[in-house]
Amino acid sequence: MNNTVEKLLCNPEFINWVKNPNEESNLYWKKWLEEKPEDLESFAKAKKIILAVKFSEPVTGYLNPFAMARDFDRSLSDILKNNASATSQRIGASVKSNNTTWLKWSIAAVLAFFVLFAGLFLSKQSTVESPREYVVLTKQTIKGQKLRVLLPDHSIVVLNAASKIEFPEQFIGDTRTVKLEGEAFLK
Repeated sequence: MNNTVEKLLCNPEFINWVKNPNEESNLYWKKWLEEKPEDLESFAKAKKIILAVKFSEPVTGYLNPFAMARDFDRSLSDILKNNASATSQRIGASVKSNNTTWLKWSIAAVLAFFVLFAGLFLSKQSTVESPREYVVLTKQTIKGQKLRVLLPDHSIVVLNAASKIEFPEQFIGDTRTVKLEGEAFLK
Protein backbone atom coordinates (compact mmCIF):
# COMPACT_ATOMS: atom_id res chain seq x y z
CA MET A 1 0.00 0.00 0.00
CA ASN A 2 1.48 3.35 -0.91
CA ASN A 3 1.55 6.43 1.26
CA THR A 4 -1.45 8.14 -0.41
CA VAL A 5 -3.69 5.10 0.10
CA GLU A 6 -2.67 4.95 3.76
CA LYS A 7 -3.34 8.66 4.27
CA LEU A 8 -6.76 8.41 2.64
CA LEU A 9 -7.68 5.34 4.70
CA CYS A 10 -6.80 7.28 7.87
CA ASN A 11 -8.70 10.40 6.79
CA PRO A 12 -12.13 10.51 8.52
CA GLU A 13 -13.45 13.04 5.98
CA PHE A 14 -12.50 10.73 3.10
CA ILE A 15 -14.10 7.71 4.80
CA ASN A 16 -17.27 9.70 5.52
CA TRP A 17 -17.39 10.95 1.92
CA VAL A 18 -17.06 7.42 0.51
CA LYS A 19 -19.78 6.09 2.83
CA ASN A 20 -22.05 9.18 2.80
CA PRO A 21 -21.30 11.41 -0.21
CA ASN A 22 -22.94 14.80 -0.54
CA GLU A 23 -22.64 17.68 -3.01
CA GLU A 24 -20.12 19.63 -0.94
CA SER A 25 -17.83 16.67 -0.30
CA ASN A 26 -18.11 15.56 -3.94
CA LEU A 27 -16.83 18.97 -5.03
CA TYR A 28 -14.00 18.87 -2.52
CA TRP A 29 -12.74 15.43 -3.59
CA LYS A 30 -13.18 16.25 -7.28
CA LYS A 31 -10.97 19.33 -6.78
CA TRP A 32 -8.50 17.24 -4.78
CA LEU A 33 -8.19 14.80 -7.69
CA GLU A 34 -7.77 17.65 -10.18
CA GLU A 35 -4.90 19.00 -8.10
CA LYS A 36 -3.31 15.55 -7.67
CA PRO A 37 -3.98 13.54 -10.86
CA GLU A 38 -0.96 11.34 -10.10
CA ASP A 39 -2.86 9.96 -7.08
CA LEU A 40 -5.90 8.79 -9.07
CA GLU A 41 -4.96 5.09 -8.80
CA SER A 42 -4.30 5.35 -5.05
CA PHE A 43 -7.55 7.28 -4.62
CA ALA A 44 -9.49 4.52 -6.41
CA LYS A 45 -7.80 1.80 -4.30
CA ALA A 46 -8.59 3.56 -1.02
CA LYS A 47 -12.20 4.13 -2.09
CA LYS A 48 -12.55 0.47 -3.10
CA ILE A 49 -11.21 -0.71 0.27
CA ILE A 50 -13.58 1.54 2.23
CA LEU A 51 -16.57 0.47 0.13
CA ALA A 52 -15.70 -3.15 0.87
CA VAL A 53 -15.73 -2.52 4.63
CA LYS A 54 -19.00 -3.28 6.38
CA PHE A 55 -19.40 -0.95 9.36
CA SER A 56 -21.85 -1.99 12.10
CA GLU A 57 -23.05 1.61 12.42
CA PRO A 58 -22.79 4.67 10.19
CA VAL A 59 -19.29 6.13 10.02
CA THR A 60 -20.48 9.42 11.54
CA GLY A 61 -22.37 7.55 14.27
CA TYR A 62 -19.39 5.86 15.88
CA LEU A 63 -19.14 6.94 19.48
CA ASN A 64 -16.27 4.55 20.11
CA PRO A 65 -13.41 4.85 17.60
CA PHE A 66 -12.16 1.42 18.68
CA ALA A 67 -15.44 -0.07 17.43
CA MET A 68 -14.84 1.61 14.08
CA ALA A 69 -11.27 0.28 13.96
CA ARG A 70 -12.51 -3.19 14.94
CA ASP A 71 -15.13 -3.23 12.19
CA PHE A 72 -12.66 -1.93 9.63
CA ASP A 73 -10.03 -4.47 10.68
CA ARG A 74 -12.45 -7.39 10.48
CA SER A 75 -13.68 -6.36 7.06
CA LEU A 76 -10.19 -5.72 5.72
CA SER A 77 -9.01 -9.08 7.07
CA ASP A 78 -11.90 -10.76 5.27
CA ILE A 79 -11.02 -8.93 2.05
CA LEU A 80 -7.37 -9.88 2.33
CA LYS A 81 -8.18 -13.51 3.19
CA ASN A 82 -10.50 -13.78 0.21
CA ASN A 83 -7.87 -12.16 -2.00
CA ALA A 84 -5.16 -14.52 -0.69
CA SER A 85 -7.28 -17.64 -1.23
CA ALA A 86 -8.26 -16.57 -4.76
CA THR A 87 -4.60 -15.91 -5.63
CA SER A 88 -3.55 -19.26 -4.20
CA GLN A 89 -6.16 -21.06 -6.25
CA ARG A 90 -5.02 -19.32 -9.46
CA ILE A 91 -1.27 -19.61 -8.98
CA GLY A 92 -0.97 -22.74 -6.91
CA ALA A 93 -0.24 -23.91 -3.41
CA SER A 94 3.41 -22.82 -3.45
CA VAL A 95 2.36 -19.17 -3.52
CA LYS A 96 0.15 -19.61 -0.45
CA SER A 97 2.99 -19.28 2.04
CA ASN A 98 4.17 -16.02 0.38
CA ASN A 99 0.63 -14.65 0.46
CA THR A 100 0.25 -15.64 4.09
CA THR A 101 3.38 -13.68 4.99
CA TRP A 102 2.17 -10.74 2.93
CA LEU A 103 -1.25 -11.03 4.54
CA LYS A 104 0.22 -10.94 8.06
CA TRP A 105 2.29 -7.86 7.27
CA SER A 106 -0.68 -6.19 5.59
CA ILE A 107 -2.93 -6.82 8.56
CA ALA A 108 -0.23 -5.58 10.94
CA ALA A 109 0.14 -2.40 8.88
CA VAL A 110 -3.61 -1.81 8.77
CA LEU A 111 -3.89 -2.38 12.51
CA ALA A 112 -1.08 0.09 13.13
CA PHE A 113 -2.80 2.69 10.98
CA PHE A 114 -6.11 2.21 12.74
CA VAL A 115 -4.57 2.40 16.17
CA LEU A 116 -3.05 5.69 15.02
CA PHE A 117 -6.41 6.80 13.56
CA ALA A 118 -8.25 5.86 16.76
CA GLY A 119 -5.68 7.74 18.83
CA LEU A 120 -6.05 10.84 16.67
CA PHE A 121 -9.83 10.57 16.83
CA LEU A 122 -9.79 10.24 20.62
CA SER A 123 -7.36 13.10 21.01
CA LYS A 124 -9.64 15.35 18.96
CA GLN A 125 -12.66 14.38 21.05
CA SER A 126 -10.90 14.64 24.40
CA THR A 127 -9.41 18.05 23.73
CA VAL A 128 -10.97 20.24 26.36
CA GLU A 129 -10.65 23.98 26.28
CA SER A 130 -8.66 25.23 29.19
CA PRO A 131 -10.78 27.33 31.49
CA ARG A 132 -10.79 30.90 30.29
CA GLU A 133 -9.71 33.53 32.73
CA TYR A 134 -12.47 36.00 33.22
CA VAL A 135 -12.74 39.30 34.94
CA VAL A 136 -15.36 39.71 37.65
CA LEU A 137 -16.96 43.14 37.79
CA THR A 138 -18.46 44.49 40.99
CA LYS A 139 -21.03 47.28 41.26
CA GLN A 140 -22.13 48.57 44.65
CA THR A 141 -24.49 51.19 46.02
CA ILE A 142 -24.47 53.04 49.32
CA LYS A 143 -27.48 53.82 51.50
CA GLY A 144 -30.00 55.97 49.66
CA GLN A 145 -28.52 55.31 46.20
CA LYS A 146 -29.94 53.31 43.28
CA LEU A 147 -27.89 52.22 40.25
CA ARG A 148 -28.74 50.88 36.79
CA VAL A 149 -26.26 48.22 35.63
CA LEU A 150 -26.04 46.82 32.09
CA LEU A 151 -24.94 43.17 32.11
CA PRO A 152 -22.88 41.65 29.23
CA ASP A 153 -25.99 39.93 27.82
CA HIS A 154 -27.69 43.38 27.65
CA SER A 155 -30.09 42.70 30.49
CA ILE A 156 -30.56 45.56 32.95
CA VAL A 157 -30.27 45.32 36.71
CA VAL A 158 -31.54 48.11 38.95
CA LEU A 159 -29.49 47.81 42.11
CA ASN A 160 -31.27 49.04 45.25
CA ALA A 161 -29.66 50.96 48.11
CA ALA A 162 -26.87 49.26 50.11
CA SER A 163 -26.61 46.42 47.58
CA LYS A 164 -23.79 44.78 45.67
CA ILE A 165 -23.71 42.70 42.45
CA GLU A 166 -20.80 40.71 41.01
CA PHE A 167 -20.82 39.35 37.45
CA PRO A 168 -18.28 38.27 34.83
CA GLU A 169 -17.12 40.73 32.18
CA GLN A 170 -18.39 38.22 29.60
CA PHE A 171 -20.87 35.39 30.10
CA ILE A 172 -19.73 31.96 28.85
CA GLY A 173 -22.27 29.72 27.14
CA ASP A 174 -25.94 29.88 28.09
CA THR A 175 -25.36 30.27 31.84
CA ARG A 176 -25.89 33.68 33.40
CA THR A 177 -24.48 33.61 36.93
CA VAL A 178 -24.33 36.69 39.12
CA LYS A 179 -23.77 37.17 42.85
CA LEU A 180 -26.12 39.57 44.58
CA GLU A 181 -26.02 40.96 48.09
CA GLY A 182 -28.99 43.10 48.96
CA GLU A 183 -31.87 43.92 46.59
CA ALA A 184 -32.09 44.31 42.84
CA PHE A 185 -34.69 44.36 40.08
CA LEU A 186 -33.78 42.42 36.93
CA LYS A 187 -35.26 43.52 33.57
